[in-house]
Amino acid sequence: MIYSAHIRQVLLCMTLLLSLQFGRAQAYFDYDEAINQAYQHITALNLDRGKAILDSLTTATPDNLAILHMANYVDFLTLFIYERESDFSRLKANKKARLQAIRSRSQSDDPFAAFAEAEILLQWALVRSKFDELVTSARELYQAYNLLEKAKQNHPDFLLYNKSLSIIHALVETIPLPALFKNIMGISGTIAQGVDEINSVLASESAGLFFQESEVILAFIKLYQQNKPDEAWAYYMQSEVGQNPSPLAKFVGVKLAQRSGKNTLALEIMSDLTDVDYQKLPYLSFLQGLCRLRVLDPSAKEYLLHFVNTFEGRHYIKEAYQKLGWSELVLNDNVAGYKTYMDKCIKLGHDLIDDDKQALKEANKDYIPHPDLLIARLLFDGGKYQEAAQHLVKKAHLFYYHDLLRAEYLYRMGRIAQKLYNYPDALTYYKEILSVEAYQSSFYACNAALQIGIIYESQQQVDLARLYFEECLSLNPDDYQNSLHQKAKSGLIRIKT
Repeated sequence: MIYSAHIRQVLLCMTLLLSLQFGRAQAYFDYDEAINQAYQHITALNLDRGKAILDSLTTATPDNLAILHMANYVDFLTLFIYERESDFSRLKANKKARLQAIRSRSQSDDPFAAFAEAEILLQWALVRSKFDELVTSARELYQAYNLLEKAKQNHPDFLLYNKSLSIIHALVETIPLPALFKNIMGISGTIAQGVDEINSVLASESAGLFFQESEVILAFIKLYQQNKPDEAWAYYMQSEVGQNPSPLAKFVGVKLAQRSGKNTLALEIMSDLTDVDYQKLPYLSFLQGLCRLRVLDPSAKEYLLHFVNTFEGRHYIKEAYQKLGWSELVLNDNVAGYKTYMDKCIKLGHDLIDDDKQALKEANKDYIPHPDLLIARLLFDGGKYQEAAQHLVKKAHLFYYHDLLRAEYLYRMGRIAQKLYNYPDALTYYKEILSVEAYQSSFYACNAALQIGIIYESQQQVDLARLYFEECLSLNPDDYQNSLHQKAKSGLIRIKT
């Protein structure tokens, strides 16, 4: 009896162990039609619907680890778009639980495990940058990079790794980190490498449900790293994401249109937005107001006010109040109204990104922008180059012999000439700014050097382009330094290849 009882106990233990091993072996990644349906709802910002599908899948197919990957998309978009501190505190524990589940339950040879884990790390790195947790963000970025590089060695034919690696490799040359720090972290890469990697994903069948997301990555690399806004816009127009009616896809189109001087097309993209769209993506209210202000449309104020009154997040609040102040100056000639909004700019929002920092600096200055220079700036940003030029030419006598306003006047005239492909005049205006020692600490001088470099680059005058990109890096303006220096670094990288 004792012997039989012992045998039964051994058999029971073996059965339990086998069942556990069998259960572990059943965990898998399957981005099937149900997962695809959830993903489509999530990226269309129907987050509740997407989450409901994932909840039902957790019950029906609990061993499909792709559910964890998709669930992280819900958290990522919730935090990245709405920026609520309460959500961040509530959701941050999900990252660790998901990673632990993937690491403990996935099969050791499943290439999707490293892909999903790295995607979760990258998404949280982006989220943490929004909430000013930069050290943790950098650590997660490094963890994702290291994981992907090792996984790629083990699975060289698994092209989805390139989706995430393309972003890191395209950025690593230009992100403002000391070379020593990059070397210590072991991160390396080039813009060309990033482009090749994301193209390899798009050219294969492996992109799957991530195809449009990969298109967005390529478009933004073209825009920001390669400095090819027209090419980025043309690519978007023929892409699948360019035909997607979701608010997130429209946001991509608006940003590409704005940066390529197509303000009218940006407004067209937003012409059929609904109240629901603005609720899903509040930043669209800000973009609508900004685009309308750039064509001096009085209705801009309505959208900017909607944004500051409804958005619960951290970024672009200060800039929105700055733009409301500008609307009072250029549309109503109302200095008191400008001061009221700039006072709100000081008191409300955060100053973590360049545009908010610049808005706060303006608000703290004992200086009111000249309305005519501001009108020219807005018209230029709205792609109305001829109108901006005509406005400034009529008012030139107000600025050219004014010590404080002359640098901005020269800069605006240079930018207009450059956009009209009148490069000789553009170079004359920019070089005049650089010749005045008093302007050396200004944004205008630093950006003038950058734009001269870009003009010479476009003319294949590599030595001159290098000279002015390096001059841009030698200047330390009060405003937008990181952004300008990053663009100059990108320029130096482009002319090397």
